Amino acid sequence: MILSLRISSFHTRTSPGRFFRRILRLLVPLLYCIRALQAAPRDYPLEHLSINEGVSQNTVFCIFQDRRGFMWFGTEDGLYRFDG
Repeated sequence: MILSLRISSFHTRTSPGRFFRRILRLLVPLLYCIRALQAAPRDYPLEHLSINEGVSQNTVFCIFQDRRGFMWFGTEDGLYRFDG
């Protein structure tokens, strides 16, 4: 059995529309990533708590924020709630 193939039926060149669609498929996700990085905050507001603010120790082992916004700090001496 002999199979004949037409070489002319295979396109070796891509059309300009197809080329631009491929470029857009690459650029659009890249632009979204760049935009997301620009939107990320760079400076976070920090507050330092120490013995002067009523915490019994400066060493904190765990931190948790509940639904009401309270921050809970676990130290060796116990659990402390901070409301800002």
